[in-house]
Amino acid sequence: MKTCKYGIYKGNEYKLSYDMKKNLLLLTSDTNLIDDSFIDRYGTGVYSKIITPNELDEAYTINVYGKIDGCEVSIREEYENSLLIGTNDLQVAKLLNLNRIDKYGYEGLVDKNRVVIERIKSEISF
Repeated sequence: MKTCKYGIYKGNEYKLSYDMKKNLLLLTSDTNLIDDSFIDRYGTGVYSKIITPNELDEAYTINVYGKIDGCEVSIREEYENSLLIGTNDLQVAKLLNLNRIDKYGYEGLVDKNRVVIERIKSEISF
């Protein structure tokens, strides 16, 4: 549930990333979405393909955050029945009884049912 960049390539959605040489990469672990041009460079089951931006039909970022008790929080991890949420707003941390994890950061586990998950899609260009 993290913010990530995605692209539509030949009608399918892939995660987007860059390699060390700043090449644009399509990433997927779904073997139904790959052909011979994709490689599993590190043997992890994640396949990649170098493309140029003009090969994409669409590119966008999806930002994910949660709303709980009227407060906006980031979602750090998802577990079976709970979410690890975080904020750097002291007032939100106090209201939600979150634990301080560093100078300005607060986190805590909450029941999934208490959090409304929001996803904001924003177009990106290269």
